[in-house]
Amino acid sequence: MVRIPLVLLLAAATAGAQEISVRAAQDAGMANRIDLRVLVDAEVDFLIQGARIRYDSKGSKAPTNVGSEYAASLPMGPVENLRVRKLDGRGDVVLAEEPSARNNWTLTVRIYDRKGGEDRYHARITWDDVAAPTAPVAPGRSRGRTPAPQQPPSTVISELSAAADGRGTLVAGGQRRNVDEAQITLSRDKTWIASFPSANNARFRGTWEQADAGAVSLKVTDALGATGATGAGAVWIADGRATHIGMEGTVPGRGAFSVKFDQAGDYRDFVDPNRSKSEAGGDVAVAGKGRGQRPTRPTPAGGFGSYESTEIVAPKPPTRRAAPPRAAPQPSGNRRNRGVRELVVTLDGNGFIEPERFEDDALQQVFVRLREGGEARFEFDGDQTWTVQGRWSQPETGRIAVTIESVNSSAAQGQGSVWLNGNSVERIEMEGTSRRTGAVEIRMFVR
Repeated sequence: MVRIPLVLLLAAATAGAQEISVRAAQDAGMANRIDLRVLVDAEVDFLIQGARIRYDSKGSKAPTNVGSEYAASLPMGPVENLRVRKLDGRGDVVLAEEPSARNNWTLTVRIYDRKGGEDRYHARITWDDVAAPTAPVAPGRSRGRTPAPQQPPSTVISELSAAADGRGTLVAGGQRRNVDEAQITLSRDKTWIASFPSANNARFRGTWEQADAGAVSLKVTDALGATGATGAGAVWIADGRATHIGMEGTVPGRGAFSVKFDQAGDYRDFVDPNRSKSEAGGDVAVAGKGRGQRPTRPTPAGGFGSYESTEIVAPKPPTRRAAPPRAAPQPSGNRRNRGVRELVVTLDGNGFIEPERFEDDALQQVFVRLREGGEARFEFDGDQTWTVQGRWSQPETGRIAVTIESVNSSAAQGQGSVWLNGNSVERIEMEGTSRRTGAVEIRMFVR
């Protein structure tokens, strides 16, 4: 288990904040809209970040949610024409603090109810998106002849799993670690997990939602190997790829953390390998002099800033020292590929195993043996070797399904998948329970 000492850095203003449930709006209406509908007595601050709403009742009665909803998440970046309007309620509704990099893009709406008893309030928050930055005019050219750099199109996704090189930082317990690789998975069940191999394989997880096409909002529930964490963040999505990750939060009794990561290197998409390549099929150079720029708007220290960047870099083909898996021969007839017949291969990568009754272990290598007839064996190497055995089948192109029967010779049950790009292994995911380890989760990204 990754154990990083932490110090309590959470601001006193949000230390007592609790959360209310917010639903997605059923009607389209105004696209950039959050409707706060609550019963309030006395004074309450509502802290809005993305599609998440927390509150600080300042020692008075806690508010009651009566149908708060959002049509879009508040962006984790600058907006224009931010407005807070009172549509119902006898007291005052004020914009107490605008979102900024300094407060991690959190809007604070304050409701004053000075009369006795509670009253129903409806506050509507709306905003306009920031226009795409324009390119600077080159010396000696007239304005208008230099086009603005084209931003990759944003995408609505149902799932995403990718590994990317880049640059960033992880701050926890007063320690700052450089991050040069990130692995992020957004699952269809709306859970997510991110790990950073170069920072002691630090891992974070929680739930996600995408209320607009340009960003995914993250809610943090587990951080740095500890459960019960709280926090929020975002993954910026452009051209179907995760280009930036930012999050911060706290682990109760242990302290605060923050993560910032910009993709700027190899990128591998395990759900849709086509998104790993540029449209031209080659590498895309990192943006620099003469190749487009990041926005000219300065980013104050201490925040994630605005990630409307053109720094998206397609990968070089991944290298593997191991021999590729053997594929089935091409049969005659209309079915051109019947899939994997058997596979025996050793692969390097990054990953982890989380057994309930043992310390977490960071994984660097896996031996895979899938025999004809359905026998499956996996040997994951970390500080120790973890052996998983069971049965396998290939229900669909691109995925091998695994039924777990034992973990380290202890009877177990569970399921897993081996994800393929062609007949090459890209990632391995397993969840199950064994008598010896208790609940166990394995996730491995192959290099």
